[in-house]
Amino acid sequence: MNHDTLRAFSMILQIGISILVPVFLCLAVGLWIEGKWGIGVTVPFLILGILAGGRNAWILAKKTVDSQKTEETEEIYDLMGEWKEEKSDEKKE
Repeated sequence: MNHDTLRAFSMILQIGISILVPVFLCLAVGLWIEGKWGIGVTVPFLILGILAGGRNAWILAKKTVDSQKTEETEEIYDLMGEWKEEKSDEKKE
């Protein structure tokens, strides 16, 4: 497997985990409160967990896209710098 494939696979796992953990934690808390005190809060807690998981996924995906843009920009500037150096070397000759 190459580096890009592993990076994509790890990103999928991170996003999945960042969604599932808050959903299941909120569901567990809602069921516990409902069982302990009889207050029906499972559905609101489930919705809260889904929203928190969506927020986590959004932030993680945004950071990934931003870091890829930064890497691409740095790559372009590196290539431009090499190109400018070649042009300046040609002018000196």
